[in-house]
Amino acid sequence: MNFFTIPAIALILPATASTLEWTAVREPGVGGAVTAIVVNPANPSQIIASGDMLGPSVSNDGGESWLDTFGLKNWECAEAIWKPGSKTEVWLGTMGGIYKSTDGGKNWTEKRNGLPAPESYWGYNVPIQKILFDPNQPSRMLAFGGSRRKWVNMKYADARYGAVWESTDSGETWKLKSVIHSNNKGVGGDVQSATFAAGSNQIIFVSVRDQGIFRSDDSGATWILKNQGIANGLVDTVATHPADPKILWCSMAAGRCGVFKSTDGGETWTASGDGLSADPANDHFCSKISVSRSNPDVLYVADSNWQQLFRSGDAGVHWSNITDKRMPAVPTGLGFQGNWIEIDPLDANTVYTCNSVHIFKTTNGGETWMETTSKPGKTPDTWQGRGFSGYVPMKAKWNPYQPSQLVLMAMDDGKFMTSTDMTDWHMHGPTLSGWGGGIDVTFAADGKTLYAAFGQDGWEQQIAGSKDGGLHWTILSCPGKGMSSSLCTLPQDSSKLWFVRGGKLHYSADAGDSWKKIDVGDGDLMEIEASSGSAPVLYITARTGIYRGSPANDFKKLVNIESAESNHIAIDPSDPERFWVASWKYNQYHSGIWRYNHGDWKRVRQDEYAYDVAVDPADSNRVIYVTNHNPGVEHSQATGVWMTESALAENPEWIQQNSGLPMLRGTCITFNPNKSGEIIVGLNGRGFYKSSVIESP
Repeated sequence: MNFFTIPAIALILPATASTLEWTAVREPGVGGAVTAIVVNPANPSQIIASGDMLGPSVSNDGGESWLDTFGLKNWECAEAIWKPGSKTEVWLGTMGGIYKSTDGGKNWTEKRNGLPAPESYWGYNVPIQKILFDPNQPSRMLAFGGSRRKWVNMKYADARYGAVWESTDSGETWKLKSVIHSNNKGVGGDVQSATFAAGSNQIIFVSVRDQGIFRSDDSGATWILKNQGIANGLVDTVATHPADPKILWCSMAAGRCGVFKSTDGGETWTASGDGLSADPANDHFCSKISVSRSNPDVLYVADSNWQQLFRSGDAGVHWSNITDKRMPAVPTGLGFQGNWIEIDPLDANTVYTCNSVHIFKTTNGGETWMETTSKPGKTPDTWQGRGFSGYVPMKAKWNPYQPSQLVLMAMDDGKFMTSTDMTDWHMHGPTLSGWGGGIDVTFAADGKTLYAAFGQDGWEQQIAGSKDGGLHWTILSCPGKGMSSSLCTLPQDSSKLWFVRGGKLHYSADAGDSWKKIDVGDGDLMEIEASSGSAPVLYITARTGIYRGSPANDFKKLVNIESAESNHIAIDPSDPERFWVASWKYNQYHSGIWRYNHGDWKRVRQDEYAYDVAVDPADSNRVIYVTNHNPGVEHSQATGVWMTESALAENPEWIQQNSGLPMLRGTCITFNPNKSGEIIVGLNGRGFYKSSVIESP
């Protein structure tokens, strides 16, 4: 919480209900792992891009802009497929089964009839990596169990990965046809790709993680391993010639040669990777290989280990690097990587590829590239988004002392983004590494000095200070061990800092040069916030309660909570003796929204998935919260955003406010302290969205 002055508030109930309409903030870069890009053969301007936690997004203009999508209950997505000849019907595989859209991918409907019942609490049991239409009978479809992103929290091992599901009524009902495996235990393999042989609806090839290439000669009823000539079976994807059923290629997930080719329908394979290796002495992970439908002599493949893309113009005999010194300007530093490669079905020179941050496009066979999720801003060294964000937000805060400045922090490459108009964005700053995630930010009263905490699992935990609003940084000492979770300063005395790491509280009186550990009485602390005013109160959430203290570090437990997974606090700026807590845990009997009001501690909303909460600085009766249900389940139980305008009533009335939200699970929510009713919410895998309160007549 930051320090600012607001007028006294009349604590009355609103005469009218308010509504929220959410729109994308459009921060630069996709910011999440894109798992597939699919171009519609009937209209190559139509594209579906999907991601591992971010769901699908639609472009109708070849990647110039992206649209939100709605209707999913699971956003861990794999590959889409357009119904042959259709401009409107598209199907999507997810870790939660199969979805269908009849409006070009904007709205989705689950198609699960005949599949196992969905998991709503924990685990996946119908992962779908790939869907195929029978080329001779479009009402017949096959769906293959797998996950290129290696999601592993499977509820059941048997007949899930490796499962082949069949529909003969255009996807309305499904039944299990077979299970692909080579271990004779009935446990299926993780299918990475699947394709019909040219001109056949009987011969199908699939690649299975760590096992190799399987072929079916009876349209998916039985399967035979076809690895002769492939040394280790560590195949990533398989691709077939569009006209010759005997010719196919596969890319390798490890080894010295990245591509193998078969000219006898998969019976034997030979190395076909001349020119691929960036370093012939080391392993190379060649991810998805793609063959041009319009010119089958043209192939593309990516070496993900070396962030290189390669093109062949002679059916895979020779390859040339099409990324060296051709990297386009991007807001972040991650290179091509090439999680996926998609060729325009009508143009062998128009290609899309992606990584965990960007989607790239070339229209000249790799001579030049553009980045399709970002573009340069109007001011120097800034960037704009194009509408498809997959960031996992950690924090959104407006600077109370520089009213137009908004700071967004997210995992991975979204560690620090700042804007004064929510259009042009500065990214990171040159003294920060380009990866590792952002945790929290706190502001000083001069409007320019701020401190931020960075880090996530597997990355270095850091504290940094900036004197120019986050454009340049100085790395400070970082006390303690474990994961960082919260950072707080006193705006009128920014030499004082409090930092929570690994559940412990640390204090600095010299702007982070040195630290000492403060014993609060609890070893599982979470979030620290300070009230406004000349005599600030410090509150710290812990797993089992809320602590209250002062800048003198005299903390005492104020209220008890029954062992929450997390507790996020929102202090009323008009009254330091009043705050709300979102207590999030898988325990419906104690979780929800709690209100502390001058000694009165009461749960005012029962909600197992209430995750973060905020109070409008201009109206203490207006409180908003967002729910979260982390990835790992087929049907998310998160219900989006809820708001009350009677927060101080005995029993506040809560209204769901999800219009425009493409995802219903969130991680952070905040009001603008400088503009009444303006709100930012962070969606767990879909970036940041904004809204303003609109009072109904």
